[in-house]
Order: sequence, then C-alpha cells, then structure tokens
Amino acid sequence: MWFLNPGFTGNTKGNVALVFAMASVILVGLAGGTVDFMSISSANRHLQSITDNAVLASARELQLSGSTGSKDSHVMEIAKAYITSAIKHNLTLTDIKATVSADKGSVKLDVFAKTKVRFLQFMGFEPIKTISASATAQSYSGLPLCVLALENERGHAIGAYSKSQLKANHCTIYSNSTAVSSIEAWGSSIISSGLTCAAGGVAGGVENYPNQAISDCPKVPDPLASRIPPAIGGCDFNNFEVNGGKATLMPGVYCGGLKIHGKAKVFFSAGDYIIKDGKFEITATTKVEGQDVGFYLTGPDAIIGFHGKADISFKGRESGAMAGLLFFEDPDRETEYVHEITTDYARILEGTIYFPHSEFRISAKNTGNGNSGTTGAGTSEKKRTDKEDRHEQDSDDDDDDDDSENSGIASESAYTVIVTRMLTLNSGPKLVLNTDYASSPVPLPRNISRMSGNITLVK
Repeated sequence: MWFLNPGFTGNTKGNVALVFAMASVILVGLAGGTVDFMSISSANRHLQSITDNAVLASARELQLSGSTGSKDSHVMEIAKAYITSAIKHNLTLTDIKATVSADKGSVKLDVFAKTKVRFLQFMGFEPIKTISASATAQSYSGLPLCVLALENERGHAIGAYSKSQLKANHCTIYSNSTAVSSIEAWGSSIISSGLTCAAGGVAGGVENYPNQAISDCPKVPDPLASRIPPAIGGCDFNNFEVNGGKATLMPGVYCGGLKIHGKAKVFFSAGDYIIKDGKFEITATTKVEGQDVGFYLTGPDAIIGFHGKADISFKGRESGAMAGLLFFEDPDRETEYVHEITTDYARILEGTIYFPHSEFRISAKNTGNGNSGTTGAGTSEKKRTDKEDRHEQDSDDDDDDDDSENSGIASESAYTVIVTRMLTLNSGPKLVLNTDYASSPVPLPRNISRMSGNITLVK
C-alpha cells in the first residue's frame, strides 16, 4: 500500500516547499500592509500640514477683509481653494467644515479626505481609507495692550465697582484668570475698551460693557517676565521723608521707603529710584513731578500709596535698565501686596506699570485710608469674598461726575500700560488709558507690542 511505502512518507521536500509558499504569501502580505500603513501615515501628516496652513490663511483673510455675511462660507471658500491646490499623496478631498468665532478671532477647520490602499484590501480591508485632520487658528486683536491681569485662577482679576470707570477705548483689556468672574463690573460701573477679553468668564450686565466683553479667550503670556531689574547698591537714603516745603530729590536707593506729606512741592530728578523695605507714600495736598523717572519696589512693604489730594505727574524712564517703565515691582518677591491710589489728581502716569505679584487698587473721592499693604487673610480677603460689597450699587449722592476724557487717573498721560496680577477699581474712580505712543519720550517696552496681527495655531 502507498501509505506503507517508506519512500513516499520519508520524502519531505514537498512539505518544505508548501510551508515556504504559505510563509511567502504571509510575508508579502505583511510587507504590503506595512507599505499601506506607512502610506496612510504619510497621508495623515500631509493632510494635517495643509489643514494647518489653510486655517492660518483663512484666519488671516478673515482678519484683513473683515468679511461680512456668512463668515463660515467665506472661510470655507478660502480653505477649499488652498487645500485643493496643495493636496497630493493620492488623496481625494471629501468635506470641509469651518467654524468661525469672529468675536473671539478664532477659526476652526475639520478636513476629510480619502486615500486608496493597495495591499490591505487583499487581506479583507476596505480599499478606500477615510482620514481627517483638524486645526484651529487664533488671531489677536489689532489693538495695542493697555491692561493685562496675570492672575490665573481667582475671580475678579479685573473688577470695577460703585460707579467706577475703566476707559481704554483704543486698546485691549485682558484677564488671564480662568474663573467664572475673571472680569466683573457691577452697578453703574463701566469697563470700556477696544477689546475686553477674559480667559474665563465675564460677570455683569451688557450696560457695564459698552463694547461687549468676550469670554474664553486664550491666555496672554507676561510680556515683561524676562525684564531684568536695575542694579541695587547700598542705601543712599534712610527713612527719607519730606513734610512740607520745596525739595528736589535725586535718584538712588531709598531704604525704609520714601514719604512725602503736607503741602510739599517735590521735583524728582531723572533716574532710577529704588524704594527698598518701605512704602512710597504721597499724601495730603502735596504736588510731585518727575520726568524720565522710574521706581523699582523691592523688599518687605515696598509698595505705593498715593492718597489725599496729592497732585501727581510722573513720566517713566526714557532709557537705561528701566526704559519704558514707570513702576516696577520686584519679580522675585513672594508676598502679594496691594498698591493703592486714592487721590483724584494722579493725572499723569506715563509709561508702563508692572506689578506682577500684587493687586493694583484705585479708589477715588479721597476715600482711601492709607491701608495699602499685604492681601493677607484679613480685611483684604474679606473684601474679596463679600458679595454684598462687590455688588454694591451706586450711592444716592447727587455728585456730578466729570465725564470728560481729560479727567481721571492717568487721563493726561500720552500712554499708560498696566500689567498687574489684579486690578480693582472701587468707589467711583475713572481710569483713562491712552495710546499716543508717538508723542511720548517714554518708549513702549519691546515685548509690549501690538499683540495682534499675530495669528497662531491652537492645538
């Protein structure tokens, strides 16, 4: 019988050939599959790349044209034209979805395409593979920066209460706080700017924001984070105080702070003033003036407190380590302080105010009690959590408010920029921020440029 024939059963050459043939098919399939997978991966990268470029082009076109009508369809036309001209890798465009948020300056594209597979179809896969890519572009306003609150989480990083007014009609107001009440205004308070934008939410009514306020905006990096402080030497003056009379002050290190009271008239010579380990306080009916001056605040209790009816006219540094800056808080300090202005007559504060770790509080009607200081767990925190106080309605007084743009804190400055951890306006002040950079000898710090014109991808 054949199955007893040892010659037949002993010959294994045919078995080896069969195994080799089967293995070859598998190997060819794996190799082909690898080729297809690599092709699909390359197609994905290509589609993502052209989607990124298309969304940037679409956002730029929208920004430049100020497109009216159906913005989504306009963006889709721009995107489709770009993608159609750039697509390759055996891709066939199947769909584009465009989402435009014109008020927030963002454009999102979802792009879908098909590509063929050559080998995987022989292993049971569909011969056509659908791939997709998504990209979002964010454009910043074309207006310059006037206010940036650096606080990341707490509410009311920018707040206006009790008939307060924050007017920055030709520039932007930003808050980096992601809190629900990142920016808030109550009662008859007004926050008015070319663009008001919060990383979190906006609290208050439409009447509090004449030009609307936008929520869920991208955070803005601290433009002065890399700024190097001026050199600090030994003490030139200790616990220096002027109480009435006329005086001319010189730049230097003022250890223990600097206090000006009474009916003093003080002129500050040009240069850097280092306020160390004490308060920079101006009160009563003093009149102070300085051009090409910069104040660097360092050490415990180094804060500003301008109260009473003090008449203040300061223009920031024109050159040197503090060029462009008027007030510069030590970036390495850990304690959060409160810098406060309660005088109505601080009309010239020209340059950039930089308080990266502290609150800048402005109150008018001479209501300040001189209690500028730390924001510890005491009165300042109570104020911040007292809903009744924050939502305080206007008093019934019959005061006539001067609504002129030439009145108010900083109103006579060519320009003022405020970068602070938190900004609070209480008790009816008016803060006016101008943008006439060309007429000022104080240069705008290099990194505080027009944030716009910038369009970036948001992954």
